[in-house]
Amino acid sequence: MGEIITRSILNQQIAKPSEMMVVDINASKRRILKKKYLVATSKSALKAVFNSEVVIICLKPQGSNQVLTALKGKIKSDALVISIMAGIRLASLEKWLGHRNIVRSMPNISSRIGEGMTVWFANKNVQTLHLLLAQMIFQSFGKELRAIDENLIDSATAVSGSGPAYIFYIAEKLIKASIDLGFDAKESLKLIRQTFQGAMDLWDETALSPKTLREMVTSEKGTTDAAIKTFERLKAGEVLTKGVQAAFKRAKELANE
Repeated sequence: MGEIITRSILNQQIAKPSEMMVVDINASKRRILKKKYLVATSKSALKAVFNSEVVIICLKPQGSNQVLTALKGKIKSDALVISIMAGIRLASLEKWLGHRNIVRSMPNISSRIGEGMTVWFANKNVQTLHLLLAQMIFQSFGKELRAIDENLIDSATAVSGSGPAYIFYIAEKLIKASIDLGFDAKESLKLIRQTFQGAMDLWDETALSPKTLREMVTSEKGTTDAAIKTFERLKAGEVLTKGVQAAFKRAKELANE
């Protein structure tokens, strides 16, 4: 996600390569990023945050407190800090960094192609200009939604953050079902990819609800009806809901860990 955000900011000309520094502990990755984007790179987060106007934290949540605590008091008081870490609340970020001008966000993997969905929440100390800047950054790699409650960031983590994985999981199972019904792997992949693509385009084009679109496909006592009734009998919808709730619970646990 760090590279995706870097590329998006540069592509949308929010900043120039000469105005950015990317931090990575992997020397090989730093060389690649420097060559690819012409940005400065560093192994030291402390060096990167010095005198920076915007600091974007793209760390795994586990153990992040050790990295961030080392930066305590080192970030300019009027700098904007943006975190994309799952589960880590603003209160913890404020404590570890000794900083109060923070936006917490949850993007997703579709940001890779400029079609991401980012939900974000700002603490009360973030000024209007920084709110607009954060919004501009999130829009550089997709759509964004500002939450009215920080708890919704954990909800977004479970719904839109992990959401693409749920869709790919269903696609996996449909490909297997297609192979079981006689198509080969290549044919099955083509069938399911275009089915997903067409369904999403239809949803986007018509702006109809998923329920309405489903009903348009489902003739009474037809083939789709047989499948839907089986899903309902096996409580597939409840299983999906429980999975999302498990993701939400895990987001909460990450904060404690």
